[in-house]
Amino acid sequence: MSHHDAKDDVHEREWKQTMTAFWDMFEHGTYVTTVTCTKCDNTSHTEGLFETLILYFNETFHRSPEKKHNSCTLGDMLLHRQRNENELDWACTNCKAAVRNAKTNFLVTQYPKILYINIHRGSNDDQLIETAVDFPVENFYPYNLLGRFDSTNGGVRYNLVGSIYRCSKTRHKGHFYAICKDDSSGVWHQYDDHEITMSSLQKKTRMV
Repeated sequence: MSHHDAKDDVHEREWKQTMTAFWDMFEHGTYVTTVTCTKCDNTSHTEGLFETLILYFNETFHRSPEKKHNSCTLGDMLLHRQRNENELDWACTNCKAAVRNAKTNFLVTQYPKILYINIHRGSNDDQLIETAVDFPVENFYPYNLLGRFDSTNGGVRYNLVGSIYRCSKTRHKGHFYAICKDDSSGVWHQYDDHEITMSSLQKKTRMV
């Protein structure tokens, strides 16, 4: 093996280690899903990891004209995700019954170092929900929303560093661009295909 090849191998290993450490920061979020049987009231808990925290709009925003004209906050959506009861078909491990409409809840138990949030804009009628989402640029404390502040987890705080936007009126196509913050200068730049321009980040958007 030549000296050049050896240096390339070392560089590749170092690059892979760096990228692995980077992506690992997205994988450390944990959650617990609780399912309650509607026949015997038995509860089952399942723990898991998440890379992306997907947030959904309250049912109100699935109905016209609310899909376009109302607004909500990122905190509202996070509360809805963790307080809302969903229904699913489930085989109870306690009473052995095949249960329709079992109650399920989702709760984040540990937030990752870097939080990646995906706002799901699909509506029940296969259209897009255009409701504006008011999101904080700095000092977002997710635990505080649920009244779970303590000295251990209450310090989890996020500042926005980037946002990806989708311009579309349908669920099946659209144009994407991104706005990111330069950490050293504090300047926001917009990346739209080959064009890079300075941007003043809007607090509310209908294109997240």
